[in-house]
Amino acid sequence: MSNGTHKKEEKGVRLTKAVRLDLYTSSNSLDLDTKNELGLNFSIDGYVQDPAMAAKNPKWGIDQIEVKWEPSISNGPTSAQIAVVDYNGDSGALVPAAKWDAGKRQFLDERRHRLDRANAENFQFHQVNVWATIQRALALYEGPDALGMPISWAFEGNRLIVVPHAGYGQNAFYDRQSKSIQFYYYQDADGKAVYTCLSADIIHHELAHAVLDFVRPRYLETFTTIQNAAFHEFFGDISAVLFLMRNNGFRQDLGKNTDGDLTKAKILKNIAEQFGETVADREYLRTADNPETMDHLQDNLQPHDCSQVLTGTMFEILLEISYVYKKRGKTVPQALWNSIQRVLPMILHALHFLPPVDVTYKDYALAFLRALELYNPLDPSGYYQICLNVFKRRKILTAEEIEDLAKPHYLYYNQKHTDLQLKVNYPISTIMSSKAAAYRFLNDNRSQLFIPPHHDIVVSGLYTAWLSGRPPQRMGNLHVVEYVWEEEHLLEGAKFGKLEGKTVSLPCGGTLVYDQVGNLLFWINKPGTEFEQDGEGQRRLLDLFTYIEKISGAGMLALAQDAAAIFTSGLVPPVLVHQAGDALSFSLTPHLSLSEDKRSEKLGARKWSVSS
Repeated sequence: MSNGTHKKEEKGVRLTKAVRLDLYTSSNSLDLDTKNELGLNFSIDGYVQDPAMAAKNPKWGIDQIEVKWEPSISNGPTSAQIAVVDYNGDSGALVPAAKWDAGKRQFLDERRHRLDRANAENFQFHQVNVWATIQRALALYEGPDALGMPISWAFEGNRLIVVPHAGYGQNAFYDRQSKSIQFYYYQDADGKAVYTCLSADIIHHELAHAVLDFVRPRYLETFTTIQNAAFHEFFGDISAVLFLMRNNGFRQDLGKNTDGDLTKAKILKNIAEQFGETVADREYLRTADNPETMDHLQDNLQPHDCSQVLTGTMFEILLEISYVYKKRGKTVPQALWNSIQRVLPMILHALHFLPPVDVTYKDYALAFLRALELYNPLDPSGYYQICLNVFKRRKILTAEEIEDLAKPHYLYYNQKHTDLQLKVNYPISTIMSSKAAAYRFLNDNRSQLFIPPHHDIVVSGLYTAWLSGRPPQRMGNLHVVEYVWEEEHLLEGAKFGKLEGKTVSLPCGGTLVYDQVGNLLFWINKPGTEFEQDGEGQRRLLDLFTYIEKISGAGMLALAQDAAAIFTSGLVPPVLVHQAGDALSFSLTPHLSLSEDKRSEKLGARKWSVSS
C-alpha cells in the first residue's frame, strides 16, 4: 500500500472488516480516488514500459500500480481470476511464490522483504509485476467505459495461469489449451537477460488475446480471410498503446519532450521496444503510427503485419481527436487523456457488435461507428465524421458505404442493421432468460435471419453488458445474442495439395444487440451459401477456399499434435490443423513471437504442412 493511502487511513477512514467487505461488492461503481480513500485499492510497484526504457528514462521506469483489493488474495500472487505459477518448462524448476501479507497488504519475498522497486531483480518481484499489471487491466476491461461485464475465460475454470519464466526463448503467448499466458526470457547481444514478463506492452498484448478469446472465442477457431487472425493481433497491439497512454507521468513527460507535436513521440507509437530492439534489431517490433491501407493486405499472409492497418487506423483516430482538444487550448497530456477517454470506450464497446465468427475490418468499422453513436449520440465535436474520414483513407470502407454512413445516422442503421421484420417477436426478458429460450426465438425466425431450416444452430453467446455513455449519461444494459452454424464443403482440386479430398467448415452466424427495453440496436450476419443473402455466402466460401489454398501453398500450416514443440521453437505458424478422419478444422496461434520478417526467413527453411 502506498504511503498516501496509509495517511488517508490515519486521518479517519478506518473501516471494519464487515463494512469493507460490503463496499468491496459494489466497488465497481466507485471512482479511483474513493477506492483509494476507503482502502479498496492498494499500490504495487511495477514497470511502466520495460527495463530497457527505464534505463533510458527513469521517469518511464517503475511506478505505482493501483490494484483492487480482494479478500481472497493469496501467495503466488493468486486472485479470483489470476494464478501466477512460476514453473520453468526447460529446467523443471518451480520458483518459490511471492508471499502475501494480508495485514500490511503487500507481497514479500522468501526473506520477508517487501517486493518493490528496491527489490526489482528478485524473481518474486517479476511475479508481482506481471500479476499487478494484469489485475489493473482486468479492472479497466470490466468497467462500464469498457466491456461492462465481469471477465471470464474461454476455457473451463475461473483462473488464468500466468507463467513469468516459462523457459528460454524469444516469445510470449496466450494459449487456451493450457489455460495460460506464458512469458519467456532470453539474452540480448550483450549477454543481459531480457524478461518478457517485465514488459507492460507484452503483458497487455497477451492479456488482450485472452480477453478477446472470452468475448468472441470462435475467432481463434474459424476464418475465411487473413483479417480474422490479424484482428487478434490488432486488439493486442492497440491495447498495449492505450494502457501505456493511461499513465499520468508518461503523458506529462510526453508533452514536455514533443513540444506538442505528437508525431514526434516514438515511444507512444511503438509496441514492445525492448523486445523489438533485441530480437528484430530495430527500435520496435511493430508501430501504431503507419500509413498502411487495405492494399497492404493484398497477398499478405502474415497476421502481425496485416494487423498494422487496423492498429494504424485506430491510432490515427486517437491522434485526430487529440488535435481537436489541442485546438481548444488543452495541453498535450490533457488532450491525450481526453482522446483516450473518448476512443477507448468505442474500441471496447465495439466488440459487443461484432459477429460471432469470421470478423473483418469492415465489420469492426461498422461496430465502432455504432458504438460511437450510442456513446455520444449528439456528437457536438463531429467525432463521427472524423472516424468516417479515417476509415475512408484506410480503404476499410468503400466510397459508397461512406456515403450511406454520412447520412443521418438513424437512417443507415434502421435500414441496414436494425430493420428486421421478425415473424415471431419475444420479450427481451424471455430471450435472455436462457440459451434454450434464445434458441426458440432464433428457430422461429429462421427465414428472416437467413438461417437454413435443416441446420442446427448453436446459441454461442448470451450475455448482458452494462455500459456508460458520454459522461454523465449512461447507456444502460446491452443484451447480446450470438448464434452460429456451419456448412461442410469439400476441398476439390490439386491446388489444395495434400488437403484435397478433405472437408472444411464455412462458419456462419450472427449477432443481435438489444437495449434494455428490447429495441434492436444492431444486427450483423455472416450468411452461408444455402440461404443466400445478396451472394455474400458464395463470396465467403470463395474467400475460405482461396485462403486455405494460399496458406497451404506457403507452408503456413502445422499439425496441432506438434503444437507443444512449435510454441517454444520461435517458428510459430499462423494456423494449426486438426484432423478427424477426412474432416479438417483450424485454429489460430496468436503469439507475439519473432517479428514477421525474421520469422518468414526461418519458415522458408522449414515449411510446415499437414504432412510434416
